[in-house]
Amino acid sequence: MLYHKIQRVQRILNEASSATDKFCKLSGLKGIHGCHDCCLKNDIMASPLEFLPLAYALYKKGNADKIYDRMGKLKKKAPCFFLSITNKKGGCTQYENRGLICRLFGFSSNTDKENHPRLITCKKIKDTETYRHLTTAIIKKSPEFQNFYIQFEAIDFLMAGEQLQINDAIRRAMEIVLNYESLQHHKITA
Repeated sequence: MLYHKIQRVQRILNEASSATDKFCKLSGLKGIHGCHDCCLKNDIMASPLEFLPLAYALYKKGNADKIYDRMGKLKKKAPCFFLSITNKKGGCTQYENRGLICRLFGFSSNTDKENHPRLITCKKIKDTETYRHLTTAIIKKSPEFQNFYIQFEAIDFLMAGEQLQINDAIRRAMEIVLNYESLQHHKITA
């Protein structure tokens, strides 16, 4: 059932948020106030799976069809549809339902080809005094980006592996939710 999949995804998203919050407290790193440059990038890739909770929330609010249609009119590789420069929460109008990439970027790590931990972050954070004083020991305590995606693969290998431009990933998640709910409604009325 789709709802159980959404709940499992949401648990992983919550874990990612908790892990990045914990790392920020430990490291002293924090986002640049008012910055949303990463959301303006048009080449952010994501999986539809990480946006199922967002799609479901939009469906429950009755907004999914309208937003799905509006997103279909976006130019290819547009910045994130949910970015609002006037919004006080970093620009995201769907902050509570943001995807995994949005929760991890800036404060998680992967390993380089020599198996050294490398923080996945932006130039603005790298230019801070706090970042310059990070030690390898501290970076090793950051959440590992890949571990969360491995957990997603355990939920739905194909959907987790489908990497799309962020707006396409969100729209695909909405298609999945809308189609599922349409079928459920059809079953009830039949």
